[in-house]
Amino acid sequence: MPNRIIKDTILTSPTMNKLSIPAERHFYRLLLTVDDYGCFEATPDVVRGRCYSLQKKVTAKKIQQWQNELANKGITKYWVTDERIFGIFIKFDKHNSKYCVTDEGRPTRHRRRTPEPPNKLFATFCQSLPNPNPNPNPNPNPNPNNISLQIENLLNSFENSLKSKVEKYLEHICLKNKTKRITNGRRRTLLLELLNTKETCNDDNLFTQAIEGAIKYDACNIGYVNAIVRNKKIQ
Repeated sequence: MPNRIIKDTILTSPTMNKLSIPAERHFYRLLLTVDDYGCFEATPDVVRGRCYSLQKKVTAKKIQQWQNELANKGITKYWVTDERIFGIFIKFDKHNSKYCVTDEGRPTRHRRRTPEPPNKLFATFCQSLPNPNPNPNPNPNPNPNNISLQIENLLNSFENSLKSKVEKYLEHICLKNKTKRITNGRRRTLLLELLNTKETCNDDNLFTQAIEGAIKYDACNIGYVNAIVRNKKIQ
């Protein structure tokens, strides 16, 4: 299963704080089983095997109670296909896949791990993706001008005071490369990584310190930036 990033806004979420402690714990474990559409198998016995394989005291009955509580608080919704229960996190699209795009700038996700939700449920709670191939004979080579425009837009997402530091961060990465340059595709990926970290950090001053630290110690990579953010938050 893919890794999931949990934003710190969950700590002050009115909805999450109305959950019982066992139901909230179940939320986090269940989140690790979802596909890129926020869907998961919710059959209690299956969930027990995936989420609580080492906790023998957790029963299918308890799991059903916690899942009912999540549904009652408007966090999940369920449907049945071929006598198996499936579920979806209602606001999953609001918090995930924001920066997952193809070379052509289209949003993308991995294949589904569950049947599609019923049409009524899908129309109400899920965001459908644009047609991945609106052109029946698409050019396999991405438009370089399109990528350049994306890079420009991504850079403009940073405040002016931070934009120059981000450009310097990218310059350091170029200099460490044997060819002293990076492709536009790589440049765009680096900017997306920084934007995701900035959003997750939710603290512009802290994010700025992380970028400055990476530049100062010539360690311009997203792992080092994330490590600085984590360490500063712990202090």
